[in-house]
Amino acid sequence: MTIKKISPQSPATSSRFAPFANESDVITMGELTIENHEGYIALVGQWNIERTKPGLKAARALLDTMQRAVDVMNEDAAAGRLPDELPPALATGSTENPFN
Repeated sequence: MTIKKISPQSPATSSRFAPFANESDVITMGELTIENHEGYIALVGQWNIERTKPGLKAARALLDTMQRAVDVMNEDAAAGRLPDELPPALATGSTENPFN
């Protein structure tokens, strides 16, 4: 798997991060990593957003990224494609070791 890092400072971040579209996009914001997967988005780490002008910019970048995920899920729900739970192939968690 190739990981494609996307800079959160770029104005085009949200347009380049297509939620649930692939297994390769990763955005790092502070110490927070947002990993794209076809069945879920993983948020890993911690990020302090300060009540400052740069903090406002950071909060907007995070909000925009998460809003895109909500938009995709709303479209899926409206089309009757949003499942109650993920199929095992897309679910998070451990994977069986193929060498056992």
